Parts: sequence; structure tokens; C-alpha cells
Amino acid sequence: MAEWIQAAARDRGVEAAELAAFHYGQALAYGEDDPDVRRRAFESLLTASDAAFSRADFEAAKTQIERALELADDDDRPAAQLALARLEYTEGHWDAALEELALIDAQLGPDDAELLSDVLALRSRAEWLTGRWDDAFTDAHAAVAALDGLPESWIVGTPAEAIEKLVKEAESEGKKEK
Repeated sequence: MAEWIQAAARDRGVEAAELAAFHYGQALAYGEDDPDVRRRAFESLLTASDAAFSRADFEAAKTQIERALELADDDDRPAAQLALARLEYTEGHWDAALEELALIDAQLGPDDAELLSDVLALRSRAEWLTGRWDDAFTDAHAAVAALDGLPESWIVGTPAEAIEKLVKEAESEGKKEK
């Protein structure tokens, strides 16, 4: 059922996420043990939590994150924990957010540069708000440094510059195909 919902409402992913997450959860509760179903349930729950967060339904967002954490494997756990830390931060529970961010940081390896940067950036903001200014500056700089060596984002500069860059890349690709 969850797969059908996602296929039928492909263009309405966020809107269908909570419904799909419910049905994936039901399948798991009835004994489904396919790792792919577990993974899709996890992803649907995180998408549903983002949707709830964006409409400021923080209680629903937390419920979805907690359900995602129950399904998370070691590789998925940091993403769900970051969603929880972001929620704690938004609700003004900065010490709880900092605790969660420290847990995530301890789990990350050298291949997790982007996630590490996100963790450090959020930690920097929480540290700033709790009066830990030196730590905030250190983590803000570390967040940028974590991205050293990675390809630059395609969104650089103003939106007009980003569009111009995309157009040039598309034109370049078109010339290569001829």
C-alpha cells in the first residue's frame, strides 16, 4: 500500500509521506522483515517529520523522528538524530540540542564531511545562543573547513548567478552531445 501511495502521488511526495510512513509502519508491525521496506519506512518518516516541522507542528515532527530512530541502522541514525537536534534547537532546548549534536559528532567518520559540517554549523548556533562564543566561532570555522576539498555547491552567489551557471552548463552539455 505504501509503495502504491508513493507511486500514485509521485508529484506530492511530502504530502504523501505521512500516509506512506503509516503504511510502512503497519507492514513492519505485521511482520514484514524486508530491509528495503524498513529503509523506505525510515525515509518516509524523516520526510514526514520535515513536513510537520515546516508547518510548525513540532509534536508531530518529534513523533515521526522518534519512530524513524527506532528503525534506523547505524548509517541512518545520524540523519535522524540531526533532525531531532534541529527540532530541539528550534524549540529553544539548546542544551538538549548540544547533547544530541555531540552524540552525532562521535559517530561520524571521515566520509561524513557534509553531515559533519551541518552538525558543526547547528552546534555553533546553539553555542552562540548559550553564551559559548569562543566555541561558536571555533565550530563555525570547523563547519566550513569540513567541506574543504569537496566540490563547490552549484548554488554559489545570487540566484541569478546560479541560474546563469546552470544555463552555461546545459549549453556546454548540449555542445558535447552534438
